[in-house]
Amino acid sequence: MTQNSTPKSNGALLKSPLFQRISGKTETPEKSEIRAANGTWLIHENRPNFAKMFRNLQTDIAALDLSTAEPWQILSYNSDGYYAHHYDFLNPDTNKQLVEARGNRIATVLVILQIAKKGGTTVFPKINLNIRPKAGDVVVWLNTLPSGESDSQTLHAACPIKEGTKIGATLWVHAKGQEFSMPCAESKKYYDRRLFFE
Repeated sequence: MTQNSTPKSNGALLKSPLFQRISGKTETPEKSEIRAANGTWLIHENRPNFAKMFRNLQTDIAALDLSTAEPWQILSYNSDGYYAHHYDFLNPDTNKQLVEARGNRIATVLVILQIAKKGGTTVFPKINLNIRPKAGDVVVWLNTLPSGESDSQTLHAACPIKEGTKIGATLWVHAKGQEFSMPCAESKKYYDRRLFFE
């Protein structure tokens, strides 16, 4: 899926005081086991370019109500930046309050704002898929099965950057509020292509 109206003011965003170093679980302050990136959270209404992109995405992704999504998470991966293998769906045991209030993260919408010169692909090892989208492309996947259970096939990672900078904007869409948007699952089956207008 290609999104032609992605924000072009990445430089201003990167210089924002809100943009900070993000890392996952660490053994020491210098080394992260999970990820190394600069990032911030952003409410799309606060930036016209992101508001326009959000509206266009909502039009294109017909079967998801994006209003149930968390704020944008903007991540910038510089040299050696990475995000190790992980799932986007939440563990109900450790995120009980959020899951009970909003449901799990039913889908991920990843907008590629800038690609690295070398490295930085997104890989889904369990389905043998390696994605290197162009700037402006949008990658969408479902994190849960029609039953509501987590889909173990969605394990993914952002590979290390060898040269340049990769910037992505992510929306995590929650299940509650999707009852009248998602296609009804017949015999526990549905297809990703039904998320979009044809």
